[in-house]
Amino acid sequence: MVDFHPFRGIRYSSSAGEISSLICPPYDVISDEDRETLLSKNEYNMVRLELSEAISGRDPQEYASSSLNYSSWLSHGILFQDENPSFYMLRQSFISTNGITNYRYSLIGALRLEELGKRIKPHENTGIRAKNDRMELMESVQANFSPLFMLFRDHEHQIKSMMAEVELQNPIMEATLIDEEFSVWAIEDDSLIETIQKLMATKNVYIADGHHRYETSLQYSKKHADLSSQYVMSALVSFDDSGLKLLPYNRFISNLDDRSLSLIVDRVYEYFEVERIPITDYRSLSMLLEQKGNQGLSIAMVESTQPFVSILNPKLNKIENLISENPQHSSMSDIEAWILQEIIFRPVLGDNYDEYVFANHDGQLIIKAVENKTAQIGFLLKGIPLDVFERVVDSGIKLPRKSTYFWPKLPSGLLIKNLSDSKESLF
Repeated sequence: MVDFHPFRGIRYSSSAGEISSLICPPYDVISDEDRETLLSKNEYNMVRLELSEAISGRDPQEYASSSLNYSSWLSHGILFQDENPSFYMLRQSFISTNGITNYRYSLIGALRLEELGKRIKPHENTGIRAKNDRMELMESVQANFSPLFMLFRDHEHQIKSMMAEVELQNPIMEATLIDEEFSVWAIEDDSLIETIQKLMATKNVYIADGHHRYETSLQYSKKHADLSSQYVMSALVSFDDSGLKLLPYNRFISNLDDRSLSLIVDRVYEYFEVERIPITDYRSLSMLLEQKGNQGLSIAMVESTQPFVSILNPKLNKIENLISENPQHSSMSDIEAWILQEIIFRPVLGDNYDEYVFANHDGQLIIKAVENKTAQIGFLLKGIPLDVFERVVDSGIKLPRKSTYFWPKLPSGLLIKNLSDSKESLF
């Protein structure tokens, strides 16, 4: 169902230095301090082109500087373009929270842009500031510096079997970033390319990370006639990949007045049975939440005024009665972030609840913030099961912002895709 093509990837040459010193995390998790650290390792680090997150606005000169650097690196051989259109296979190696080494496989190519909803499925709404930032950069550089993170179903494991054969060959590059290892293979064989395209033409894809960049790319494609601009670099991962981890985004409340805070707690007790437990370390607590999550909703609450953790067991009749008033939301009944948003936060705080309710994937950090009283209440959640995620997204309903934390993230800088036909980036 989707149009997925090989492309002539642009990548670092050996004159740029070690690949490990050149790649960087996604732009939206890089602080100013992180940026300086990355550049101290190598002046050609990808963060110089992709930039870091612009939390409070950005000097327009930064976009121009990124464009000048990109052109200079191409002309001076810091970057080079592969001769043949290829798909690329990425293997990520990482240590999970249980100490076991995991591997996740991505198939990187050029995905034809189209309106979201039918074949390319989003799961969250976007904000205008981030899209404006990415559009300014895209217009300046006419390139993708990092792939979108997409998911697909490989029911018969045909793509998996093909990637297993590719893995037997020598990779074209290997790198390490923090505690993750990356290996990349180029798939140039015409028969393999044709098979991949035929298989992907039968599938839908789901955006895991990259909603802002997808919508920006779609808008960009409507303003430019270049064939290359109609495609965005994307990394496709199978739902069935054992290395695909969907972790929770937890919630915490700060700076709320005492009356509203009391109403929040009252509403928790109205809709949940509260079970107090002595566990205060996040690893043990998260394991408990995952176990309880096999039977349904799984939420823990920590309060700055209480020395214990509360497990929230839903009063199903009350929650079901509330959901029955809006049957279109029935598919969301297993999503903890949605339950908190619609049953606890919004009824008390209104539509501006996000002025007081924040998200963070680091549960231990939230527990410490509550202990230090920099947060008033923390709500710790289990990760959304992948089958539930797929079902909800297929229903066309958007999840609350910051409901999913797909891990590990894809790095920037392994491959670049041009958006200008004059640079012969595609086909």
